Amino acid sequence: MITFDIDGTLAETFRGFYDFITAELKINHKDVREHIYYHDPLASYPSKDHERIRPYLTSVFQYGEHGVLSKAATLPDALDTLHTLHARDLVRGYVTRRNPRLKPLTQAWLDEHGFPAKPLIHVEEFEPKSQRVRELGADIMVEDAPHEAEELAQAGLQVILIDRPYNREVAGAGITRVHNWLEFENAIRPHLKKAA
Repeated sequence: MITFDIDGTLAETFRGFYDFITAELKINHKDVREHIYYHDPLASYPSKDHERIRPYLTSVFQYGEHGVLSKAATLPDALDTLHTLHARDLVRGYVTRRNPRLKPLTQAWLDEHGFPAKPLIHVEEFEPKSQRVRELGADIMVEDAPHEAEELAQAGLQVILIDRPYNREVAGAGITRVHNWLEFENAIRPHLKKAA
């Protein structure tokens, strides 16, 4: 049974943020788009731009302003893959580290894009994601964040890690890397056989 993170996994949130900053502040650095750093998006930009960008980090990621989260594109093939898994009764829900105040916005995004109707859990700041994944009865989590993948694997869950520039150092027992959603079915096949 599988749960899914949202930002960087189903939604192209960080690219959306980059595109927004480029348009809003006229800051366009050619290397930023593919190398946005998960924990600190400011680290992706030259320090001279940090003070101009910092207020937008709060308004976008804490309050859902400017349409970045609500207009985020889906990752290619993510929606089709989830529908295939849902038809096989394998989808248990969505577990995100987004601020809980963004739950209505997040649910609207999932609904608007046609993702399967399943529970949506917003994990509190210091709460382990693995706890909430287990509450949904899942043993596999699809994730992109390095620290989350490591915590989930250490808790004994299987992690399917969506490859991103910021998580390429993450590897180990319980973590299987995929480069796109088309590789996903092959990656989960061994885990489903073990569960059967």
